[in-house]
Amino acid sequence: MSGKEIITVEKWPKAKGKTVKLHNNWIISKIWSFWNINSHELAKRDIFIFLFMAIITFSKALYLESYWSSVLFVSFLIFVLLHNLIHILQTLIVRAYTPGLY
Repeated sequence: MSGKEIITVEKWPKAKGKTVKLHNNWIISKIWSFWNINSHELAKRDIFIFLFMAIITFSKALYLESYWSSVLFVSFLIFVLLHNLIHILQTLIVRAYTPGLY
């Protein structure tokens, strides 16, 4: 996640709220509840993800030849790929820009 997400996360629900709420759909309401938060909450999520990523990357660099560090690192890369795909899917489902898309 980027600083742009933290800055826009509070503006986005205000700007897109009426459009999103017009759709009476379970998945859209879940996406809405995920993004309808304040900057402080999003920053806490980002810090946790960053620390987790830093520990995994440091472990891989420290134990370069180790099988377990490779598995852990590749697992994290798959997680990041899925996370990015979720951002794309959120945008397609809501039919509007969602924070974190780019």
